[in-house]
Order: sequence, then structure tokens, then C-alpha cells
Amino acid sequence: MVVKKRLQAFTLIELLVAVAIFSVAVGISAEAFVNVSRMLKRAEVVYNLQQDSRFVLEKLAQEMRVGTIDYSQQTVFRGAASLYLLNSSNESVNFVWQNNKLYLAKAGQFGLTNITPQNLKIVNRAFFVAPEQDPRNMASPMQPRVTLMMKTIQADTEKLAEQAVELNIQTTVSSRVYRQ
Repeated sequence: MVVKKRLQAFTLIELLVAVAIFSVAVGISAEAFVNVSRMLKRAEVVYNLQQDSRFVLEKLAQEMRVGTIDYSQQTVFRGAASLYLLNSSNESVNFVWQNNKLYLAKAGQFGLTNITPQNLKIVNRAFFVAPEQDPRNMASPMQPRVTLMMKTIQADTEKLAEQAVELNIQTTVSSRVYRQ
């Protein structure tokens, strides 16, 4: 008696099922990879926007801390487009907002110095100055302070809607100088 051995092999249906399962697994993995890559790119954009915005705030805070508000020039105190300061040498220091950038003008310098990083766009800003009158002329003087509110976007991501990020920032800085 001759015993025939049956050859073990996969049927065509088993192969098709295996290929389908493998394709679904690869598709899910690829989609997860693309989503993680997109989230990392967005996180990088947010980080850069925060760094650039922080730079502008620090420059303003630095000038404000060592100076004081120039009440002879500052005419708008709520939502002003410009901020007028006097530095420690009693020289004029002005912050001016033009064309989505913040500029610094100092006495003795010609023109405006752009203090906004290249990739940053300031789409909205407002300076709020308190008190609204020179504290030396007040019965109970207050320490002068400036609140800056600004909305910034990353300038090079305007075309890419999925990466466009806007950041709303507010800070209040008071002068370390108190003149009586």
C-alpha cells in the first residue's frame, strides 16, 4: 500500500486574506506616521512663534524697566499704536507699530530699527499706559506701567492653513525708575 503525502501549501484565498490584512496594517501605520510628522511640524512652528514673540516683549520690557513714560509725548493711553519713553539719560525712546512690525526709535539715531524677527508678523497690538497722567502731578502717585497686548502669527506659514498659528500675548511692565 502506497501512502500519498498531501503537499502542504496556502490556497489562493488564504494569500489574498493575508495580503489584505498586511495592506490595512501598512495603511494605518503610514497614516499614523504622517499625523505625527504634521504634529511635530506644528509644534515647531508654535515654538518658533513663542520664541520670536518673547524676543519682542523682552526688548520692550528692557527699555521700559530702565526708563519711564514720556507723558509730554504720549497722548493716547488706551490702545495706543505707539509708546513714548524716556531712558535713564532722559532721551526719547519710541516704539512704533508699522506694517505688522514693531520698530524702535531712539534719540540720536536716524530712522527706525526693526525689532521684530523676520518670521514674525504682529497682526494686532495695543499699548495701555497707566496712570494716564504724570504721577508726579497726582495727589497719590502710582508707579507708571505699560501693558502690551499683541496677536502674532508666523509670517512664512500664511499659505499653509494647517500650520498657521496665531498667538495672543499680554504682559505688563512697570518702570524701575520713580521720579518725584
